[in-house]
Amino acid sequence: MGINEIIDKSIKFDKMDYLTGQPLRDPQYAFCSLTVANVKQVAWNYMKYYTRNIPGVKYDNRDLICWYPHPRGEARLMLFGMENYNAKRGFYLDGFVSDEHADMHPDARNKVLLPTISDRLGWELIIGTPKGANAFKDLYYSTLGDPDWFTCLFKASMTGIISDSELRMLRRTMTAEAYAQEYECDFNVAPEGKYYQKMIQEAKNDKRICKVPYDPNYLVNTYWDLGFSDTCAIWFIQEAGREPHAINYMEFNGKGMNEIGRELLQEKYMYGEHIIPHDGKQVELGSGRTRSSYLLEAGLRNIRTVPKIRNDAEGVHNIRQVLPMMWFDEEHCANGIRALEHYERAFDAKEKVFKDKAKHNWASHPTKAFETFACDYRPGFGGLSYGISLDHKQKAGYNVYNH
Repeated sequence: MGINEIIDKSIKFDKMDYLTGQPLRDPQYAFCSLTVANVKQVAWNYMKYYTRNIPGVKYDNRDLICWYPHPRGEARLMLFGMENYNAKRGFYLDGFVSDEHADMHPDARNKVLLPTISDRLGWELIIGTPKGANAFKDLYYSTLGDPDWFTCLFKASMTGIISDSELRMLRRTMTAEAYAQEYECDFNVAPEGKYYQKMIQEAKNDKRICKVPYDPNYLVNTYWDLGFSDTCAIWFIQEAGREPHAINYMEFNGKGMNEIGRELLQEKYMYGEHIIPHDGKQVELGSGRTRSSYLLEAGLRNIRTVPKIRNDAEGVHNIRQVLPMMWFDEEHCANGIRALEHYERAFDAKEKVFKDKAKHNWASHPTKAFETFACDYRPGFGGLSYGISLDHKQKAGYNVYNH
């Protein structure tokens, strides 16, 4: 359906520039899914099958692009994997389909895909399976009844696509939760394998996800996960009394450590320590330098590395210990909170069981950065930002750069 929608819209393309009134040219559309491998497996054969009779159509099987002559120039229909969504900046689309939207990084739509359609007044089609509390659920419920949106939900028990006998067999052999999610489109089922979704929901119920402003009377510590080729994630946490407050979350794509360090110095916070994982002190083969040395060069001080944890179970245990006492700023930590909700165990499709390790996706780096905090946390870490003598800071080790 999604593939045929973009084919149909491209053939009928007749847009005019809303500023000049001139005909727009060269329509472009995209079908987006989680990874290049996924979108090729799911949609590329459909694209070639349903466009095969268009005169002059051509295909690029490597980059997954279909194009054909159009009265307005050339129509291009593209398939995108969104694992590196920032690489999709800087071009225009007249419409896109986002498939399995619940599994995508929220910024893929909000900061990358939506801007591609704005100047040509394009459209979006969001499809997928409900997978609990996430951006897909928020989008679905926020658009119900909105005259600018068409919103629909198709339950297997209502469509008739799957026979009643098959559905009866599935209900007998699947868990009630899995059946409700996969066949009845139930957004309120907590998916199996989610590590922290229930605890985040409890934090919402307890009103601990709210407005949590920076308190200048307390130091702010940062806790990192260092991405080499993808995301670097950082939580900003201070302790007011004995309450750990997550006041901000930031992530960086494609930026060097010295650039990230300089950006942190632009923030308004009085920093205590910058705690980075064990790989921050590893020496790079090319430069002969540690990654923390770049942060020092940028001007950050009080950088400390923490030991490598023994296994995923240790990290999960420590996060579960601190989440019941955490307070989160709902605006500035929104992406980090979503990541904690979405972090899940990997599934072994062959053995049909969950593995004892986490699935690596967009939620991994934010959660690993929070794990750095959880494994390092000791009550009383924050101190007061004022009234601490230099001598006290030195005794506390604040000027020991353990890199």
